[in-house]
Amino acid sequence: YRLVCNGSSSEISLSRCLLFSDAWHTRYFHLKDPSCIGQVTDGRLTFHFDSTRPSCGSTLKVNITHFTHSNTIQASVIENYGLVSHNRTISLDFSCVYPLTIDISLFVSDEVVQR
Repeated sequence: YRLVCNGSSSEISLSRCLLFSDAWHTRYFHLKDPSCIGQVTDGRLTFHFDSTRPSCGSTLKVNITHFTHSNTIQASVIENYGLVSHNRTISLDFSCVYPLTIDISLFVSDEVVQR
């Protein structure tokens, strides 16, 4: 997988070839909210999400130093072979962690302004 945490334009993607090699079709995959499905782009199944607010079933946890945006990619398929059925599931948890404070420094000139 590839996870890019970038505020309101974050994304996680999975290799489509690896999914197919394990007999997973991209249509089976979604985030915790089943209506949040991915798009196939450049050979990858990609899910876009906003890390600044809870959406698609995500959770937001805050401690004294960081906030963490978490979700799960899920897939499930039931294959029936007559008397035998096979249920396959997959669950991939991921998180984006951001600091609550950011230190910014600013250079101030040594010159004194006289009026």
